[in-house]
Amino acid sequence: MNAAVIAPAELERIFVDSGALLNGHFALSSGLHSGQYFQCALLLSEPALAERLGLSLAESVPADWPVPDAVVGPALGGVGGWKTGRGDPDAAPIMAPILGDTLRAAPARFSHAEARQRGVELEIALRLEDAPPPPDAPDFARRLRDRVSVAPAIEVVDARVAGGAGADPLLKLADLQINAGLVAGPARPLSAAPALDAATLRWEIGGAVAAEGRLPTPGGDAFATFCAFARLVGAHCGGLKAGQMVTTGSLTGLLWALPGATARGEIAGLGAVSVTFTE
Repeated sequence: MNAAVIAPAELERIFVDSGALLNGHFALSSGLHSGQYFQCALLLSEPALAERLGLSLAESVPADWPVPDAVVGPALGGVGGWKTGRGDPDAAPIMAPILGDTLRAAPARFSHAEARQRGVELEIALRLEDAPPPPDAPDFARRLRDRVSVAPAIEVVDARVAGGAGADPLLKLADLQINAGLVAGPARPLSAAPALDAATLRWEIGGAVAAEGRLPTPGGDAFATFCAFARLVGAHCGGLKAGQMVTTGSLTGLLWALPGATARGEIAGLGAVSVTFTE
């Protein structure tokens, strides 16, 4: 990478100029009080700034920095779910935890403060209903299938790092911080759902049809991607646990909603899911 590490004084100026360094009287979740507060979500909602800070962070991290084993989120809750996906059926899935307080049941609402950019993606999510079988079990996939339900979901995105799949792996760590949440519709047993290698869907944003028809599932099959993720995750950030929702990649690509708009998706055999962005 050619990016330089941002000096502390320059970093403070970026926070001030973006409006992300707030002054006043703030009661913190720790019980302490402060005259200043860093509202990182405001800064990271600007894609160019998010990319610059992500590159600076990646440049400052040593090559042998260990992968974290846990995520501590006193303000947003612990790990409540996961996002995973892969470009093709033979690739190892990528993964990132989703903090518990950003998971919402449909129909959901997000304020402007919670989702300033209002990016949306229609996805297939799977929920683990019971503890997963051992990853090395010879009948792992069959036993896992019996413990999973499936639901339509909308990933709400506050920004997206430029470069997409070609971005530096460390830069992709910022993806967790610039996503606003995950909205899930009612789940049904996997045994009662259609095959998950494609989805017949209707996707509306602000009342206009954004996508319609039968579209392929990212990575070839949503349950197969979920299985690969379940084998890979291990104890990372606490591991995959019963009750967690795992979304498996965008069916529709990233689109943007206007203030006041509702995004509504319906996937045949899975049901409907919606989110409204208040002005």
